[in-house]
Amino acid sequence: MALTDQERQALEQAGVRVVALKLMMAGPGLGAAVRGFSCGDITRSDVEDWLAARTLGEEKQQSHILRRAKIAGIAGIVGAVIAAAALMLPFVHH
Repeated sequence: MALTDQERQALEQAGVRVVALKLMMAGPGLGAAVRGFSCGDITRSDVEDWLAARTLGEEKQQSHILRRAKIAGIAGIVGAVIAAAALMLPFVHH
């Protein structure tokens, strides 16, 4: 069953860590009720689906940030090498 807007809002409001803790306290089975949300109980399967989607989204975001940091680091190193070479040019004798 798909999440309602109220259920989705309650999950977002609680956040990934709290939702994961509530999920651990819920009973077994996909139809088990996960309790403690402002909208009422949400089924375990819906909570697991939401949590999986959020976790995947966060992993993609972290990967994107890491990739940009690597590019920035490489650009900084290249810039430093070029600057050092430019400073050494007056001392090079032909």
